Amino acid sequence: MIEMVELKYDNSLEILRMTPKGTIKIEDIIEVYNRILESDIYPKKLNILIDASESRFDVELKQVKKITKIIGKVLSKYSSISEAILIKKPFETVIAIMHQEGVNFENYIIKIFYTEEAALDWLKT
Repeated sequence: MIEMVELKYDNSLEILRMTPKGTIKIEDIIEVYNRILESDIYPKKLNILIDASESRFDVELKQVKKITKIIGKVLSKYSSISEAILIKKPFETVIAIMHQEGVNFENYIIKIFYTEEAALDWLKT
């Protein structure tokens, strides 16, 4: 379990903010997406800002497909999901790119950003 993860919906921006801290394992990622899947409070067109700039991914490249699988389950509940992920470390960027390139859902888009301002601008469009 991610010890310090906050899921907070920002009503003014209509964005779900996900802020993990510390080391993130594949099980943690799956757990967080299951929380989103089980929730009934988010809009069907979901925009997510993941600030993983202070996180470290303890995920093997071969495990990235598990993230895609849980995203597919979450998409069964939402009409679309747009995710902006803030990353500042090289290995974490590689994991995010591997996920980004491995996802092939019409109603799911993920983009990687270095600044929150750029991420928010993209989510608002």
